[in-house]
Amino acid sequence: MILSIYTDYCPHLKMEHSIEIRYSKVPISGSPNEHFKKVSALCDHVDSCNHLDEYGRCPLFKAAPTQPY
Repeated sequence: MILSIYTDYCPHLKMEHSIEIRYSKVPISGSPNEHFKKVSALCDHVDSCNHLDEYGRCPLFKAAPTQPY
């Protein structure tokens, strides 16, 4: 598991905000490159956010890069 901080504009807070993203390494047969999947995010405001998608994902989580670095 790799942790990364992602900062972007939060529509709920109406300002820039940082969340912690957890990435998991995903092995892909035959690929020499490392591949990752965003697994979860940690945000102190998720319980009051009215911008989550139908799967409960935060807009910042969805906008975060697919690679942690």
